[in-house]
Amino acid sequence: MLPLDPIRHGTLYSVRLFLIAIVVLLTASWSAPRTTTTAGTEEATQKLSDDPTLIDWRILRGLNYRTGERTEDLEALNGKLVKMVGFPVPFEDWASNVTEFLLVPYEGACVHTPPPPPHQVVWVQMYGSTRASLPGMSPVWIEGTLHIEMGDNVYGQAGFRLVGMKVYPFRY
Repeated sequence: MLPLDPIRHGTLYSVRLFLIAIVVLLTASWSAPRTTTTAGTEEATQKLSDDPTLIDWRILRGLNYRTGERTEDLEALNGKLVKMVGFPVPFEDWASNVTEFLLVPYEGACVHTPPPPPHQVVWVQMYGSTRASLPGMSPVWIEGTLHIEMGDNVYGQAGFRLVGMKVYPFRY
């Protein structure tokens, strides 16, 4: 059998996606979300030294993107400094030094396949002149201020906007 046999290669790819998803979920589950005690509504007043609230994709499902209704837990995060992990989808074909991109819960979510629903898409806009260097198709941690608002972009709709302050690779 050739090492790049399509069936075997596809199976290994599926196993890799499954393992990444498990690691992401377990990492988020081991660290219980904390509430941030820092006051302030402007991104500039929130410093990276503040402890961001660790969130995962399950809490974002608390947004009904058809009606705009949201859970109390999700509403409490609006305008707060958060930290989350996901897969970046850059708007440009190259993935270095970007000022905005989409963050999605799984690898491969893009315009070539049906996109995730808006409550599973975060539109990241880097703060000020901050630029993010994205590591290709690998997951990243991002810290920034979360805003619950629907937004249209070149790839469709996002239910959230995150003003990114720090992006770094997710380590397995």
